[in-house]
Amino acid sequence: MTTIHNPDQYMASLRQVIAQGRKRIGFLIGAGAPAGMSTPAGSTPLIPAVAGLTDQVLAAVAATYGPTLDGIRADLTDPNIETILSRVRSLAGVIGRTQVHGLDGIGHNALGEALCAEIGKIVDRPLPDGPGPYPDLVNWISGTDREHPIEVFTTNYDLLLEQAFERARAPFFDGFAGAREPFFEPSTVAGNDLPAGHDCGNSMDRSAGRLTRAVR
Repeated sequence: MTTIHNPDQYMASLRQVIAQGRKRIGFLIGAGAPAGMSTPAGSTPLIPAVAGLTDQVLAAVAATYGPTLDGIRADLTDPNIETILSRVRSLAGVIGRTQVHGLDGIGHNALGEALCAEIGKIVDRPLPDGPGPYPDLVNWISGTDREHPIEVFTTNYDLLLEQAFERARAPFFDGFAGAREPFFEPSTVAGNDLPAGHDCGNSMDRSAGRLTRAVR
């Protein structure tokens, strides 16, 4: 018996599930989303993907930490900004006064902060004006009443998703409480008792990703 995969049939079923508004829906936004958007000049990605981000960050700190980073990269099978930062943080927490690749624990902690600072500079980009994938997604989320929150999870460092919600005046809850110095409150995201009719989001540590719940 031969099974034939019909993509049109699957797409029709998906559209029906989405249109009904009764199923739980989740989106995963990966590195390709901001990298697929161009700068206003249209010559480069708005925010580089992992490979480009790695090159830019390492180049920015090479003058101070070049030899240490060379040693760390040699130890890794896949040396990108994520694995490098994870290794630096691990070393900072366990080696104490012992030096590894020329730095002790305090030095590796400073290196980790320098890497994060450079990442922040690169990904701190305003969401372009006009239509685009982020505004389109938020407009779709906030345009229909739904029985369950829509969850949007992203591992990206940028805040384009948050900017899109704010630009659309669509309120969202990111798991943090407070205004001047917000703090993450895990009990607010552990359950599934978010009120219907409000956009809301759960925001995690950027290295782990951010989970946004939205329902309208």
